[in-house]
Amino acid sequence: MMAPERVRRSKWAQLKPSFTAEPQSVVGEPINVRERAWREWQKRRAPNGPYPEFVAYDWLEHQGFEEFRDFYYQVPIGGGRTVRGGFVIDFVFKPSIAGVETAAEVYGSAFHTAPVFGNAAEIKGVDRIKRDMMERNFSAVVYISEAVLLSNPTRAMTLGLMGVSTVEGP
Repeated sequence: MMAPERVRRSKWAQLKPSFTAEPQSVVGEPINVRERAWREWQKRRAPNGPYPEFVAYDWLEHQGFEEFRDFYYQVPIGGGRTVRGGFVIDFVFKPSIAGVETAAEVYGSAFHTAPVFGNAAEIKGVDRIKRDMMERNFSAVVYISEAVLLSNPTRAMTLGLMGVSTVEGP
């Protein structure tokens, strides 16, 4: 009998919350199928895309929305990641689906509240600067709670499209 092959998991995969409250995924597929779908999405669209953003992206696709026609994913602002002081916005909803051009951030523990990438005060300061830049460039800014998104994606995304945040931003 051969030993099972070791799978190297990235730090992004380790940050993914477990589905203890829900044995099925948000669209009724078994979780292992959902995990495979996330991995495929990462390969074709977002190599470092965190799981909550995949849930939001997948929900939009399941509702019949198309990227570039109805929304944009990972939109650079102020030069994006290539320029100091630039940022990347998780989603921008076009006026055709949200009424006004809306910047949406999936606001979760991995990047916005836990000191994974720096101290909490520094992260909060960077998020405030990003919020100010988004408010200057978009008609509306919403924050979608990672917890609400993972437990009830339809509620989180519907509110986001209506311009209602499900969590207080920075």
